[in-house]
Amino acid sequence: MKKAECVRIMTDYDIELKFLNAKIQYQIGTDQNELQMLNDKIREYKEQIKQLNEQINKLNDNALSPSFIQLKEDEAELHKEIEK
Repeated sequence: MKKAECVRIMTDYDIELKFLNAKIQYQIGTDQNELQMLNDKIREYKEQIKQLNEQINKLNDNALSPSFIQLKEDEAELHKEIEK
């Protein structure tokens, strides 16, 4: 193999290596952006879940309040009277 041919092959490999490295770096950047977007969505969903849990807790607290229990008892009494 001649020196010129070796240089040409090495140049081809060098170009291919640079291309592949650039492609990898681009993909890493794309993956990082997608990962950041997914992390942002996860944070958003966690916050929404937290708010929903707080609302559920408030509803549960209200359902256990004496006034609500009294309302339910009154409602049950009214249903009994209506059925008579």
